[in-house]
Amino acid sequence: MTYWKHAKDVPGFDGDTIEEGACLPEALNADVVEKLVEFTTKFADAEFALKRPLDSADLAANGCPDWAVKFLEALTLDQKFDMLIAADEVRFEELSTILAGSVAAYIKSLSPEVLDATFALDREFTPEEMAEIRKEESWAETD
Repeated sequence: MTYWKHAKDVPGFDGDTIEEGACLPEALNADVVEKLVEFTTKFADAEFALKRPLDSADLAANGCPDWAVKFLEALTLDQKFDMLIAADEVRFEELSTILAGSVAAYIKSLSPEVLDATFALDREFTPEEMAEIRKEESWAETD
């Protein structure tokens, strides 16, 4: 089944740049398309202007309406990544921006240990080396 013919009719998608017969990204499955359609239906009825770049992790403070914030909060991290890939693929800039902001806020909130576990990162530093790196890069630490 091809989803492009449906995606071209959804407000906010740049359907003119999608070539016929283009391969679908793996992330663009039926569940993702359903969520994209749900978002774009609401988006078409309620315009909003996002600050760019986003000033903070608080999407509402950056011009994102409450319904969109609630929509994003209901998504799992995996769904956000899949939707981000799909939104980028169909060139839906507003959705890409708020999804990226939402994922960035989540990542920023993680401790280094949880970040390592969540994204299967392998730190190749000893605890002493990490302490030295944190000392040298303390300017980058924010609350």
